[in-house]
This record gives sequence, structure tokens and C-alpha cells, in this order.
Amino acid sequence: QVLAWRDRTGKVLARASEGHEVIQAPRLSPDGTRAIVAGTYSDHLVLWMYDVQRFVRTRFAVGRENDGKDSVFAVWPRRGNEILFAVLDPASQRLSSFITAADGTGQPRKLPFPDGFTVVQGVSPDGRYVLAAHSPDQAQPIRTWYLRTDTDGAPVDFSQNNEVEQVLSLSPNGRYLAYTSTISGRGEVYVRPFPERSGRWQISTNGGTAPAWNFNGTELFFVEANQLMRVGVSTAGSFSADPTPVVVFEHQALVGTGGGARYDISPDGQKFLTVEFQREIPQPLVRIVENWLPNLRERLSH
Repeated sequence: QVLAWRDRTGKVLARASEGHEVIQAPRLSPDGTRAIVAGTYSDHLVLWMYDVQRFVRTRFAVGRENDGKDSVFAVWPRRGNEILFAVLDPASQRLSSFITAADGTGQPRKLPFPDGFTVVQGVSPDGRYVLAAHSPDQAQPIRTWYLRTDTDGAPVDFSQNNEVEQVLSLSPNGRYLAYTSTISGRGEVYVRPFPERSGRWQISTNGGTAPAWNFNGTELFFVEANQLMRVGVSTAGSFSADPTPVVVFEHQALVGTGGGARYDISPDGQKFLTVEFQREIPQPLVRIVENWLPNLRERLSH
């Protein structure tokens, strides 16, 4: 699998010459020149920093305590000076999340979420809130939690239900959270005010996952089957969204493990960083796994 740029019609504009057996969750820097990627190396998932203008890559340091572990996901806050990432410990079979400098200096710091399975997925623009998909054990569903960085308070269960709510994307202004939930009986994309919980808007109508906002919060993207869908939205005041999602383009590699977005949007909104297969895949299939952390743990332990 390799990284590539596609335009809004789905045409491939440029692609990397080197790749990985598996690439998960490419995330662009705020200026759109670099991406942090989880890609395979010697039977492990490790983090790579890509120059996405030339598709030049380098290993990203995750600290000595995480050597030999699988770095399964990373996200780049809007301020651009830090990287947050999740690591699977093969000994304890737990997923923990860390924060470190984006230039690779210093030692990563573990985020103080409860023990269990924690995959950090976003940070508010002011850095005060860190969002994660969390479950304390296999018996409980993965839900949305957040951590306040400006207080000593305990992490907060934002979902406060028994649904699976595990794929998260905070709007650029930090006021609205797009997320997936099984509250309707199947995985759909919703939006709620953040950090308040009053109100909920359903965005997808035929099943959906992998939500992602454009840079200025006027568009919300998600994946339905193999189609990238677009909804025009407003987040400046009260939230509003176009009534009918429209297809942007079709591609079989838009969704990663657990239903997360395996694509990202350039700051100008005109290009998409995608993952491409280096050979044709017959009968492409997207499988949405709703309770994915135990499944990922089992796969990586073999």
C-alpha cells in the first residue's frame, strides 16, 4: 500500500513509489506538507513521518518504552507542535495513548486515561481537551471519553451510554464532535455539541463511518460502503447540515481498522491524501468492525 493524492473527482494526481504492507490512518499536518502514518515494518506497525510533497518518509520516534510495540494510530493537533499516538503493548494486550513533540525530541508522556483500551483521536484547537475512544475491558463497549489538560480532573465519559462510539473527529473550531454510534442499531455518523451534550444530528442515512471535517469546518466527509460522501455544514453558530449527502468519489481503501478514516483532506479542501493498493484487488469489500480493539489485539498477538 502507498500514499497518494486524489482530486475531488477521485483522479490520482501523485503517488509514492515506496509503501508498506499495511497503512493505517494518514493524518496531515496543519500546513498540509507532512503526514503522520502508521505503517508496517518488520511485522510491526510503526509511525512514519512523510513529506507528502515528495513522498519521502522517515521513522518517527515513539520512545524507548514503546520499542517493540505496535503504534496503531496517530493524530496531529491543529497547533502542529505535538503528535498524539496509541500503542498496543503485546505483554499486557492493552492500548495506551501518548503525547510527544512533533519534531521527535524529548520523551513521550502517557496520557492519564484509565487502564484498558485507549486510542486518542483528537485535540481541541486550544489544547484543553483530548478526545479518545476508550474501554476499560473487553466486556464493555468502546465509548467516547475526553480529558481536560488544564485541570487535574479525571477523564470524562462523554458518551454516557452503552453504545459503541469509537470513531471521533472534532470540528476545527472545537464546538462540534462528529462520531460513529450504534444507537440506531447500526453504525451511523452523528454530530453533537462539544463538550456540552445537548442535541444530536444524524449525518449518514445508509450506514456510515470514518467522519472527517475539512479545514474550515464547512464540509463533513464520511464513508458509506466504498463511497466518500460529502455534506455541507455550518459550525459558526447553531449546527446545520445539508439534508442529503452527495458522493465525492468511490475508492475501496477509505476505511481503516475499526472504521477510522484512511484518508485526510488538504488545507485548501481540493485534494485528499489516500491509501492506494499497489496491485488490483478483486471484488473490493469494506468491512466495518464495531467493537474493534479486542479484535485488533488478537490479530496483532499472532
